[in-house]
Amino acid sequence: MAAGNKPLKPFTLTADTADLRDDLARAAEIIEQLVPGKGKELVVRLASEFAGTYVYFPQKEKLVRGSRNPWIIEQYEAGYRVVDIARSVGLSERQVWYILGKEVDEDKQLNLF
Repeated sequence: MAAGNKPLKPFTLTADTADLRDDLARAAEIIEQLVPGKGKELVVRLASEFAGTYVYFPQKEKLVRGSRNPWIIEQYEAGYRVVDIARSVGLSERQVWYILGKEVDEDKQLNLF
């Protein structure tokens, strides 16, 4: 207890003391766009929560698939045409038929050759 017999305060990681680099800095910038004034703070909070662990973020396509595919089935069962469903989700008709678990009738496919 030097410095006038005051106890030494422990170092605390905060948004002000954090030195964010590379992916963490990028994450802070993205969060800052969504929640102005909170980017660095929220990244520090995430870093504290997941310190020392590997966090994997799947591709956006895989995140969407879990809710998109049931929606496709619902729309089909409600009577919407496959061509319209495909356009609305940015897939080919063949992909929509695959999600629906139905075989594509080759006779209905356009033969380009």
